[in-house]
Formats: sequence, structure tokens, C-alpha cells
Amino acid sequence: MKTFEHIFATSRDRAVEVLHKALAHMKQYGWISGKYEDPASQRCCAMGAIRRATEDSYERSDAQALLCQALGRPANAESYVTGWNDTAGRTEEQVRELFRAAVDGRRAHI
Repeated sequence: MKTFEHIFATSRDRAVEVLHKALAHMKQYGWISGKYEDPASQRCCAMGAIRRATEDSYERSDAQALLCQALGRPANAESYVTGWNDTAGRTEEQVRELFRAAVDGRRAHI
């Protein structure tokens, strides 16, 4: 029988993998603000890159929760992550730093 700790660790591992894939997509195609993605250029915002990284809603939710944690916000606040991404003056490097902090399990200093 799997323990709660094992299930949580497996869930976190999958979420980290999703964040790695999303970050790789943004590195290859670029980042965008104001919409989830630009189909022509394949640039994505933070949540758009997560959506491209996995179709599994649980994995998306877990990855989003790690971003929220790195921002010091309640888990699963997609509207917060989207709003943060779209804040005037936000940079692609800040978004990438958020993803790196979430993967590392630390608070982003942005």
C-alpha cells in the first residue's frame, strides 16, 4: 500500500517534470503576456506553457500549485498566476525564475 508521503512525492515529481517541459517550451519558442499562447509563433504565457506540457488536469493543477507556492500564494490560484504573468513590466526572465524557484521548492525573489 502506498503511503500519503509516497503519493505526494510522486505527484510533486510529475509536477516538476511538467514545469521542466513548460520552461523548455518557453525557452525554445518564447514567452507571451496577455493571452495563453500565440498559435503562429507558439509563444506561451506561464499557464499556456503548462497547458502545452500536459493534458492531464491533475498534473496541471499540481504544477500550478508549485508556482503559487513559489509566489507565496495559496495553491491552485490560476487566476493569480495568470494575473502575475500579465502584470505590466513583467519580463520573460522573471517568469523563468519563477519556474526555477518552483522546481527547486523555494520562494521566488522577483
